[in-house]
Amino acid sequence: AVLAEARTLVAVLETELRGAEPAPAGTHPMDTLTEPAHIDAATVVGPFVMQCKGKGKEAQNGYEFWGGDDQPWRKSVDKSPVTDPAVIASETQHKEEAEADDKATAETPDHATKLRRCGVRIDFLLALTFALDLWDWYTWEVVQHLVKPATEGEGRCRFAELPGVRLYTGAATVFMSHCWGGRWGDLVAAACAGADTRRVVWIDVFAVRQWPGNGADLDFRGVLEGCAAAIVAAAPIEGTLLKEGDGDEGMNSFEAREAFLKSDEYQEVAKVLPFCRLWCVHATGRPPLAPLLALQAARRHLPPLSDHARPALAPVCDCASPHTPPSTDH
Repeated sequence: AVLAEARTLVAVLETELRGAEPAPAGTHPMDTLTEPAHIDAATVVGPFVMQCKGKGKEAQNGYEFWGGDDQPWRKSVDKSPVTDPAVIASETQHKEEAEADDKATAETPDHATKLRRCGVRIDFLLALTFALDLWDWYTWEVVQHLVKPATEGEGRCRFAELPGVRLYTGAATVFMSHCWGGRWGDLVAAACAGADTRRVVWIDVFAVRQWPGNGADLDFRGVLEGCAAAIVAAAPIEGTLLKEGDGDEGMNSFEAREAFLKSDEYQEVAKVLPFCRLWCVHATGRPPLAPLLALQAARRHLPPLSDHARPALAPVCDCASPHTPPSTDH
């Protein structure tokens, strides 16, 4: 019986995808990000090229579920209510299937471990971003035109669970906090600049199921507790916030602050600054997680120096490679 079990286990292991070639040991420079030479970009991004071209493809059934709303099913493009009973019935079934898939581990350490293992290697992150030229995309566009179309026909799985992506996943050591209204390039640069080339980062758009029924994935506490550091990707904001603090128009003035918070300018700033987004503050500010926070004050990324190099942003904290204990991260 033991021999039979061993043979069964061997068969299972032989069918599992093996990890891709590891990234060469080293550290990314602070001022330039380079396209990884050891990754065959055509193979990695091949399935995604056409759907990202011109941002022309979206999920065929890209609906959203707004829990607590009188009309919870919404169209992802214009957020208008879905009224077709057939669509509602179909989407409700998909939602229930996703919830059933996670029911056994929801709200347990096992689910947190599962999510943390959906971290992505930064060499893959760079290869994907260079090959698809995602630098100036907004993060929500990456979800709408890449993540959801790619996962819709694969059981609406997590992007990190796609076979070609899973080769480049692992237990994350760094948690990335960011705004979906921010530029994807700023997030990538914050994750990579000055980092160990073998860093594994946790990015919600890849690790969380981007479909209704993903409630079990939305508790990030266990993921954060397993990571050694967190980085907030925040590009600097031009305008009022950069004015001198003192004076009638400076942010040290109560009247100036109140006027700014009521302005149209603040409404736009709030879309891209994580510190203005309740979800980002909630995710990274829970004790004992706050001491892990490493602020990334990022300079807006510039046009590429060449087809294979990109100026990076400001310094980030170094982190443990995936082969060392998280406690070495700082």
